Amino acid sequence: MSSKKSQYHHGDLQEHISRIAWEKVLQHGADKLSLRSCARDAGVDPAAVYRHFKSKEDLLGCLTNIAFSELSAAMTQAETVFRDSDPKEALVQTGLAYIQYALSKPHVFRMMFDIAGRSTGGNMTTASAEGREAFEILVRGIARLNPQTGSDVHIFTLWSIVHGFSKLANAGLGPGPLHIDQVSRSICEKAVATII
Repeated sequence: MSSKKSQYHHGDLQEHISRIAWEKVLQHGADKLSLRSCARDAGVDPAAVYRHFKSKEDLLGCLTNIAFSELSAAMTQAETVFRDSDPKEALVQTGLAYIQYALSKPHVFRMMFDIAGRSTGGNMTTASAEGREAFEILVRGIARLNPQTGSDVHIFTLWSIVHGFSKLANAGLGPGPLHIDQVSRSICEKAVATII
């Protein structure tokens, strides 16, 4: 056994493989990820990786939870300044954080919703805790802006507009880089206006 293979403790390898896989998804997307390539980059036998992740889907599920945690943190940070003083702007900022995360990590963004959709059957109430938290930030933001609004229609209208714009922009079908910030803000403002 090489020294490279023996340098990881049992718990460390799982985290190390997750970091390797995260970088691979960031650069090339989830489709090209394999447990064998992660094992090769970690300098370990593939069997060692399978002790921590039973399948590629299992590894992607772990990465998806990490991604939703990052997204939730970005959304929370964005809304904090205006949460109590201007709930409309807080919700706009939440939407902007969502778009910015999607555009900064397009491969991760695609992975998140591919995996979440398969594992939850499209129902956010059965998503992981990390996925539900991102969704609940949106629900709470809408409730602060308009306490009378509890309708799924409003929630999914706002989410669909912001999510759809993010997907279009990531596909190269959005505005150019010089206008992306301005258009993103206008999109979020118009989306929020639908629930006032």
